[in-house]
Amino acid sequence: QGRFTAADEGPGLGLAISIRLAKLMGVQLSARSELGQGSVFPFVLEAPVCVQAGARLRPESAPA
Repeated sequence: QGRFTAADEGPGLGLAISIRLAKLMGVQLSARSELGQGSVFPFVLEAPVCVQAGARLRPESAPA
């Protein structure tokens, strides 16, 4: 589980990866498609606001 094989390759591979990443982040993708124009897969990702200008996030494993 969670691994892609040669059988997964093709035009839909990027979308499959995007769907899995979105699920991991708790986001749901939607789809809009127009014949001859292509498809759009919008999503909304909620993220915390940085309250200090120039602040950087530290990985959880980094010492404080």
